[in-house]
Amino acid sequence: MSSYKKASGKKEENPRKDIIFLRGVIIPVDWDQKGKVVATAISTHNEEEYLIIDKADPERVNLLINEEVEITGWVKKKGKKKMVEVITCKPVNTDSLEK
Repeated sequence: MSSYKKASGKKEENPRKDIIFLRGVIIPVDWDQKGKVVATAISTHNEEEYLIIDKADPERVNLLINEEVEITGWVKKKGKKKMVEVITCKPVNTDSLEK
C-alpha cells in the first residue's frame, strides 16, 4: 500500500477510493453570482449527500437536476464530506412502475 508525507512530515496511508453505486435525486448545492449552478450533489434515499465530481462531462449532471438517477463512481471522503467521482450517470426509468 502506498503512502505519502503530510506537511508535518508524518506518513499517512494514501486515501483509498472505493467504487460505489448510488440511487437518488440530483440537487444543486452552489451557485455563481449570476445564479448558474456550479456544484451538485446526489441526495440518496438514505438521506446521505455526496458532492458530485464529473471530470468527463460536468454539464451532463446539470441537465439532470431534480431527476432521479443512478450513479456509479469512486467515493472519496474529505473530513465529513462525501464525494463521488462519476463513472456513469443515468436517469432512472420509472415508466415500468406506473403500469
